[in-house]
Amino acid sequence: MTTLVTCSDGAEIENPRWTKQEETRLAEANRFLSRKKRGSINRSKAKENLRRCHQRIKGKRSAYLHGISRQLVDFYDLIAYEALKINNMVKSPMAKSILDAAWGELIYQLKYKAEEAGISTVAVNPRNTSQLCSECGRKVPKDLSQRTHLCPFCGLVMGRDLNAALNILDRGMRSVVFSTRGSN
Repeated sequence: MTTLVTCSDGAEIENPRWTKQEETRLAEANRFLSRKKRGSINRSKAKENLRRCHQRIKGKRSAYLHGISRQLVDFYDLIAYEALKINNMVKSPMAKSILDAAWGELIYQLKYKAEEAGISTVAVNPRNTSQLCSECGRKVPKDLSQRTHLCPFCGLVMGRDLNAALNILDRGMRSVVFSTRGSN
């Protein structure tokens, strides 16, 4: 996962992969801990060192997500996102990347910052967001390795994530329109 967020205007926010950056430090701290005798003072020091490594990653991730969520709330009038079941997704081979991206935390921060700013946030059904063509609406099946959306029906060629972002925006806008109509 190279991008954390793809916006409907084509803007992409990279995924820094915090755990990957600190992997050698974490492995070293884990190795150091595993060599210490249980119950010893040195083991408790090694545990503390490992805890600090994880805390450093958590702090960097949190600061980055706060910055991104602030930018998105300041720049966009509507924030639509996929209502992903992250707990089910972490059972896949991409679990480490999904957990490192911290989508749940990003969505949480977007929601509360958008609420403070008076901006609507909409969770949309993630079903077929990357499979449907954003131009003609037809389903174009593809697997995860295929990163480009190529519609054989209308000839649209664009990145898979951008196509999904346009579909998510469309669903989000429809959802907002229907909810405002129902309140009158």
